[in-house]
Amino acid sequence: MNDGILNWNVDPEIFWITDSFPLKFYGLLFMAGILIAFQIEKRIYVRENIPVESLDKLFIYVFVGILLGARLGHCFFYEATYYFQNPVEILLPIKKIGDSYKFIGFQGLASHGGTIGVIISLAIYCVNSKQIFCGYWTELV
Repeated sequence: MNDGILNWNVDPEIFWITDSFPLKFYGLLFMAGILIAFQIEKRIYVRENIPVESLDKLFIYVFVGILLGARLGHCFFYEATYYFQNPVEILLPIKKIGDSYKFIGFQGLASHGGTIGVIISLAIYCVNSKQIFCGYWTELV
């Protein structure tokens, strides 16, 4: 008797954009989260009378931090031995199959790695740009 057990077996692909490029739920939700966070931050900037133009620089720092952190998090937390043997595949969307390389797209992001990447990118941003809201951080450094 299996009452109360949920069998969760959802296909990760929503649909295929081309023959070799699927749109997946995880990637879509990653991007939706980034865009929603940007809109929330934009509202905070307007409410606090901070120039919205400075948000673009912050967004680039955070976006790069999320992507690099999420990718490196996946590589080091889940498949470290494989990626230490094939380091070229960490940041390139290719995979070695036999003697040749095949384009596979970016697969493997870890949200906790993205969180670490955001924290590091925010620290770098605060040190590099003397923004008002980074004053406390620069006093610590």
